[in-house]
Amino acid sequence: MSVPDVASEPTTPARSQPRSMQRLVGGAAVDSFGTGISAAATILYFVTIVGFTANSVVAAMSAGAVFGVLSPILVGRLADRFGLIRIYCTALALRGVGFVAYALATQYVTFLLLTLPLLALEAATPPLQQSLVAQLFAGDARIRVMSSIRAARNVALGAGTLVAGAALTTHSQPLVAGLLAINGTSFLVLAWVVYSLRRSATPPAQQEEKNCGTSRPALRNPAFLSLAGLNGLLLLHDSVLFVLLPLWMVLRLGASPLWVSLMLALNTGLTVVMQLGFGRIRRLTTATNSTLFVAAGALVAACLCCLTAERITGSTAIALCAGAVALLTLGENLHSIAAWQVSFELAPDGRRSEYLSAFNSGSGLQRIVGPVLMTGVVLALPTTGWLVLAIVFAAATVGFTTISTASRGNDIHLTASK
Repeated sequence: MSVPDVASEPTTPARSQPRSMQRLVGGAAVDSFGTGISAAATILYFVTIVGFTANSVVAAMSAGAVFGVLSPILVGRLADRFGLIRIYCTALALRGVGFVAYALATQYVTFLLLTLPLLALEAATPPLQQSLVAQLFAGDARIRVMSSIRAARNVALGAGTLVAGAALTTHSQPLVAGLLAINGTSFLVLAWVVYSLRRSATPPAQQEEKNCGTSRPALRNPAFLSLAGLNGLLLLHDSVLFVLLPLWMVLRLGASPLWVSLMLALNTGLTVVMQLGFGRIRRLTTATNSTLFVAAGALVAACLCCLTAERITGSTAIALCAGAVALLTLGENLHSIAAWQVSFELAPDGRRSEYLSAFNSGSGLQRIVGPVLMTGVVLALPTTGWLVLAIVFAAATVGFTTISTASRGNDIHLTASK
């Protein structure tokens, strides 16, 4: 038995696909606007306005990140068993109610008890979104939709961040608390959008049963878990961009924080353009190994640009930083296209949400380990650190492409008895 042909799976009728895509993209944009507010405002709100210590807030979020590694597979299993729409909407609704309650939290215990489940749910919902896209669309359309969603999310995330930044300058507790409540409302909006797609996304009975009896749980699938881990290593580009680069530019190069903001803005703009373009290039999904090798080449080249920038000063160093950000963004977006395609192909129909959640667990691990590696290795070890990072990107790509190629020739999700 070979990997299922996605073109043969039950999906949304062609005439309603554009409407479904527009709803998903619009809902995701509203959601990400709220997320941008939360990302920029939460820590500063609870430290500078509510009055918690920075260490206590970071400790709560670190504990929540651990929950975020463990929760996605459990939630994915629930989605496969009780229905994707039902579980996805429930998770979004809980996030919405939780963030509205966040706005009212003035005691640390309340903050902690809200943070743990909220971060667990935050990690669990992205693979459910990907699973929903797989139910609604087939073949190349899946990648186009995922790319459009990501582009819309990046624009909305940036807008939300700007709004939160402006609100924080007022030091007004009611205003910033109201923005956190708006973030909660954004999840409820996305939940309504997902619920409105329930008829299109509900598979027939045979779809629910397909592969359920023959596929093994994701946690008992070493090959697939290896892919998830290697994907996490490739996702270190996220920590490079948002953790390492700002610290490295300010501390090592002596650059102004304004340049850091401009580099992040460059990343956002390029990501929108690249996702909208790459999602329509079929070659990127039919030859995922080649796509990943190009992505790795861009990531390695970005590391070398930064290594070179450490040896020079002035505008040339800033120009090399801009080049590194452009290369990082290219690698990041090509990697996402290839990773989506591989995970779509290898996730068995009957355990799709569970497998996609397992695949995304590498992202959760990266969020925990990545910042430590960036500050403890790359930032602490001039020259050597960037070379180590480049080797990690190259080795992870070789490992990922080797395992994914072998997996396409075998049904890695089948039980040993088969």
